[in-house]
Order: sequence, then C-alpha cells, then structure tokens
Amino acid sequence: MLLAAVPLAAAPQARQTPAERQRALRQLPPDRQKKAQERLDRLQKMTPQARQRLEKQYEEFQRLSPADKERARGAFRRFEALPDDRRPKVRAEWQRLQAMSPAERNKRLASPGFRSRYSESEREILGDLAATLR
Repeated sequence: MLLAAVPLAAAPQARQTPAERQRALRQLPPDRQKKAQERLDRLQKMTPQARQRLEKQYEEFQRLSPADKERARGAFRRFEALPDDRRPKVRAEWQRLQAMSPAERNKRLASPGFRSRYSESEREILGDLAATLR
C-alpha cells in the first residue's frame, strides 16, 4: 500500500463506465462528491503503471483483516493531517519500509536515526502502516 494522492477506495471506480461513476457520485453528499470527483480526476491522469500499482495495493488492502483495515485507514487519516512539508518525507519513508523484509523494517523502525528523523505522530503512522504489511 502506498500513501497515494488517490485513496485505495477509488480503485473500483476506475473500472466503472463514466455513466456508472456519475450515478455513484450523485448519491454522495455534495462535499464528498467534490472530493471523490477530484480523486477520480487524479486517478485518470495517472500513468498505466501507476494505476496498476494502485490496483495491486487496493487488492492487498482488501485482503487485510477488518482490524488491520481500520488501523490503516486511521493511519491514512493521520497522514493526511500532517503538515504539507512533512507528507512527502513520511511518504518516502513508507515506500522505503515497504521494500524491506519484516526484519529490516523492524530494525529500521527501532533505530535511533528513525526516531530522531520523525516526530512521535509520524512514527506512529509509519508503525501502524508497517504493522499491516504481510
């Protein structure tokens, strides 16, 4: 899973026809409608490779237990609340953690360098996301 500009929940809408997407959007409250449309617009602008990665991440997310899904959703919400200048740094760290084995990830999360580079809330976000990896 990647902390993407397009939430994982947007992936199924990418397979809908434009008419189906519009019908689904009209069922949402106006504020959610606007956000969903913006996310879909970003999704449509992605390269095929990026969309394929997002689809894989969505499938991985769907395999999580309900508790792990909720943990990941909470981490995503907290990630979105981070200051604009911190999000790219935390996203880059998340991408590094995803590429590691579980042992390497645990070592990294416990390292003094990691602790000094990220705030407590950022470490919690990254730790919660790492806990959902298989």
